[in-house]
Amino acid sequence: MQTHYDAELKDTVRYLGKTLGETIKNQLGQEWLDRIEKIRKGGRASYQGDATCSEELKETFKTMSDSDLLTVGRAFAQFLNLGNIAEQEYNAAMNVDASIDALFKHLDKADLTAEKVQDAVAKLNIDLVLTAHPTEVTRRTLIHKHKELANCLQAIHQESLNDVERKKIETRIADLIAQAWHTEEIRSVRPTPVDEARWGFSVIENSLWEAVPDFMRELDDRLNEDYDVSLPLDPENVQPSFSLLILIACKLSFQCTTATTRYARKWATPTSRTAPYCVHLSTSSSQPAMALATT
Repeated sequence: MQTHYDAELKDTVRYLGKTLGETIKNQLGQEWLDRIEKIRKGGRASYQGDATCSEELKETFKTMSDSDLLTVGRAFAQFLNLGNIAEQEYNAAMNVDASIDALFKHLDKADLTAEKVQDAVAKLNIDLVLTAHPTEVTRRTLIHKHKELANCLQAIHQESLNDVERKKIETRIADLIAQAWHTEEIRSVRPTPVDEARWGFSVIENSLWEAVPDFMRELDDRLNEDYDVSLPLDPENVQPSFSLLILIACKLSFQCTTATTRYARKWATPTSRTAPYCVHLSTSSSQPAMALATT
């Protein structure tokens, strides 16, 4: 079964690469596609230790203009983005990053009583962590295209698809790859503070707004299933995290009242309460990851 899915991932990456190649060919011609393919194969051989290919690549790059080098760089950058999206969709389908499953396996090995789990849950403190990540420099329009592409890959791997539905999704994938190729990755104008605020709000809207409630529901379901324990109805222990989210959202939308901001800031202030677990949600992918550590 694992071998089947590994092959599926490789086939998906090849399919996306072929579609990108068709996009490049349609814009720049067969000659450019052949040049990029030659560099790709030469780079692979060089990586495997072929000194002749390494020298040929050096000479090729020396004779290329800056604009040509930029085109080659964009082609490989686009392919790497597509490969990353395919791998993320694959991991989601295989449940590779099932952090809650890993947590409960750890709890099972610890042989904890329901009372101890209940006590730990009562003291649970969840902090949302927004870390610096390369996706921060990615334009929002590309982030939206990549997310839509991930959704298309998830849909196209459904065995129940008929030929008409599959063709429709393949057409949409080709359109998204072409749109991404024709989109400038680098901003020509330095972003303003308002632009940065809009990016922050986009992260909340497209990731945290759905990821946090989904995580809480899944955690509550597993606690009920394994220990007959529920998350507290009183949200005090998790309120600082959600209030921090409210504070960020209010600040970025520029529509919050003074009272709302004061309330959120009050609950977002760190406390000295000892928390047995700290959960970090990552917003850098379509499948938010959770890392849990004891304190």
